[in-house]
Amino acid sequence: EQLDSGTSDDAKLARDYLDERGIDAESRQRFRIGFAPDEWSFAVDLLRRHSFSGEVAHAAGVASPRSGGGFVDMFRGRLMFPIHDLQHRPISLGGRLIPAIAQRHGDRAGGKYINGRETLLFRKFQQLYGLELARDAIRRQGEVLVMEGYTDVVATRQVGIEPVVAVLGTALGDQHVKILKRFADRVVLVLDGDAAGQNRADEVLELFVGADVDLRVLTLPEGSDPADFVSQHGRQQLERLAAEAPDALDHRLARLTKGIDFTRDTHAVTTAVDTMLKIVAKAPDGLRVDQLLVRMSQSFDFKVERLERRLQFLRDQVRRRSSASRSIRGAVVS
Repeated sequence: EQLDSGTSDDAKLARDYLDERGIDAESRQRFRIGFAPDEWSFAVDLLRRHSFSGEVAHAAGVASPRSGGGFVDMFRGRLMFPIHDLQHRPISLGGRLIPAIAQRHGDRAGGKYINGRETLLFRKFQQLYGLELARDAIRRQGEVLVMEGYTDVVATRQVGIEPVVAVLGTALGDQHVKILKRFADRVVLVLDGDAAGQNRADEVLELFVGADVDLRVLTLPEGSDPADFVSQHGRQQLERLAAEAPDALDHRLARLTKGIDFTRDTHAVTTAVDTMLKIVAKAPDGLRVDQLLVRMSQSFDFKVERLERRLQFLRDQVRRRSSASRSIRGAVVS
């Protein structure tokens, strides 16, 4: 109601922002997008009028205790995105800054995205935004595109790309991987084209390698996010890039070897090889590992047999550390 029918200047700023991002009325309804007025107790007062106390608002993750008594809204002056479970039940809310409203608060505006606090219903490490809408398409296509923001999911879905989800203010974790493996054979991590995006690819690589998931990494051109990219280039271009996205290990290998002079910089080459093998050491043995060793042999001009020996040494190290860690935990418990 606040977004669609609100008469305040701020409500108009919220609608204008969605228009600027190209998010149409159908998408607003599909994702039930709303607007939280830039007030201290709008939600708390609204709930109270419907016989829900401030304590309930706090337990639901939409309010915080005020020093001196009472409760204040968690979300103020933000676009609101309900977060649903796989049964389409709302379990939390996420809010995105509206730049024109955030300017008045300066450094106190907070992060670009914030989610409701973790509650008995909501665990952000076990949820993905939009999964309840994308599940059937993911199963049908055997692929899922994982993005970083609510508006990225909304914008790509709007142009007809259906198997899209987003993380909820956290990096992909092992629980996310388990969920995605239930529905998809291939996971494409879609990252903004900046240094932070590259670093996030490195962070999740080992997680996916250890889980034996076909992870691809799509890094968008410098400065682009998925919403901007599909607005400028359209659906087919994003789908083409996703289809051509390199294997995460290939992506990491290309990053490690970028700018290396293979004929002169021996130290850099051996460091890159060891870094890759330490990642591969955490992967289940199989054809993918064999193929990677062949590619590394060709890239670095090392014999496959030498790479295999080094890989076995690193795997033995991983097993020894794991065994030692279990022994320590057992001793502590005893």
